[in-house]
Amino acid sequence: MSTNKQTPVEIDPFLEGANIDWRGLGISTAAKPTEDHGFWNLDSDKQFKMPSVETMLRDPAIRRELARKDPEMAAALIDEKIGEAAEEFRLRNPEYMATDRNLSAIVLHLADRHLGRTWLDEETAINRLYDSGHWTPGDLTSAYKSLLKAGKLDVPKGTRRALTEQEKLQLIAQIRMNDLESAVVNYVSWALNGASVEYDSPTDFLARNPELSSEAAQFAWYHAHAGEVDAATFREFQKEKLVGHRILTVHLLDKAWEAWKSARKYSALFSDGGEKPQTVAPASITRRDLESLSPEESNRLYQESLREYAKSRR
Repeated sequence: MSTNKQTPVEIDPFLEGANIDWRGLGISTAAKPTEDHGFWNLDSDKQFKMPSVETMLRDPAIRRELARKDPEMAAALIDEKIGEAAEEFRLRNPEYMATDRNLSAIVLHLADRHLGRTWLDEETAINRLYDSGHWTPGDLTSAYKSLLKAGKLDVPKGTRRALTEQEKLQLIAQIRMNDLESAVVNYVSWALNGASVEYDSPTDFLARNPELSSEAAQFAWYHAHAGEVDAATFREFQKEKLVGHRILTVHLLDKAWEAWKSARKYSALFSDGGEKPQTVAPASITRRDLESLSPEESNRLYQESLREYAKSRR
């Protein structure tokens, strides 16, 4: 069978337009596209697909080629992708406060975690994070939440934040000086980022910040009982005695602790037995027992009887 794939026109240019069936001769009548670029006979579903700009920019070889041909264009494209990641992060975290300090903290956190280099300047660190695939909205959000929890970011006044370790040490110092009231007030004020709110009275203070005030009271009470109450016992105390109380104060915690401790006096926590010792009734003494006692023993028994009688009369 012939394998000739030439078109009739290619065989005989003078046959163009002739109505002749060439199929039985194995000659193709399909016209070859004039601008095929070498791909005219490929399945359309399997044709070459241009990679995205972002994919190409992540290829070091392409970036080097771009930088060689047009460094400014290469830098502009990368800056655009870096900016898009930051913009998406802001959309995911609208409460984020855009300050230079916050940016530096996030960049330093990511550089330490993913690059192991905390001495890089911000611009260099951001570009290297982008090159390594760690300048993404997800990475930025993870760093933001971690730093926010540690109290290392600026937040708008009145917005709740975690206390820094230095602030906690200052509160503990106040508690050691037996100034628990100031410690509670400062805890709430610092956690609210120094919001200037005027309160009519201590009652108003508690009513407007019930959860935060309760948290502050527990912090102050726990550190005031350092050496007496360990962390595990305090967690058990919270779980069994404090759940359900809307507003806690140091005074209320003192009362709750005494009640809880008293109820568990004979438990494994406060004694080595685990059960309240049972009172054993003394055995009855017969006349024969009395007659067999020595004078010293009779006198001791007599004195003990007098003491017991005196106790019963109180």
